[in-house]
Amino acid sequence: MTLLIISIFALFAGPLLLMKLVKPSLINTLSRIAVSLVLVLILWHVVPVANEAGWEIIILPFIIGIALPWAVEKSLHKATHTSHEVTLAIALFGLLLHAAVDGAGLTEFAVTQTMGLLPIGIISHRLVMGIAIWTLVSEHFSTGRSVMVLCLMSVATLSGYVAATEIFKLHDQVFFAAFEALAAGALGHMLLHKPHKH
Repeated sequence: MTLLIISIFALFAGPLLLMKLVKPSLINTLSRIAVSLVLVLILWHVVPVANEAGWEIIILPFIIGIALPWAVEKSLHKATHTSHEVTLAIALFGLLLHAAVDGAGLTEFAVTQTMGLLPIGIISHRLVMGIAIWTLVSEHFSTGRSVMVLCLMSVATLSGYVAATEIFKLHDQVFFAAFEALAAGALGHMLLHKPHKH
C-alpha cells in the first residue's frame, strides 16, 4: 500500500516540480520530452505481445491513431476542436489503462516476482507521466481539467492494484495491446500538432 501511495503522489509531484523548479522558457521543451517518453513507454509495453501475435497489431492502430485525426480535420474544417477532443480522449483512455497496469505492478506479488525493480520503474516513470498528462490537458483545456485527469489516473491506479490478477490477464491480450498502440498514435498526433486553447 505504501508503494501505491508513493506512485499516486509521484503523478502530482511531476507537474509541481516542473512549475516550481524549471525556468518558464524550458517548460514547453521538457513537457514535450515527457510526452515523447510516455509514448515510447506505451509502445514498449506492447512489444512482447507484438512479437508473439504479429507486428500488425501495433503498426496499424498506431498509424490510425496518428492519421485519423488529421483526416477528420482536413475533411471537416469546422470540426477541428471536436477532433482534438476525441484524439485527447483516446490518448487519455490509453493512459488510464496504463495506470491500471501500473497499479497491478505495485502489488506484493509483482514486487516479489521482480525483486523490487518493477515498482522503482513504475514510480520513476509516473513523474514523467504526470508532466505529460498535465501538458496535454492544460494546453487544450484548463488547469482544473488537468487536476481532474490526474485524479482519474490515481483512481485507475488504485483499481489496478485492487484487481491485479484480472489486470495481468488482460494485459496479455492482443486487443489490449492494439488499443495501447492506438492511444500511442493519438499521443503522437497530440505531440506533433501545435495546440490551441479553446
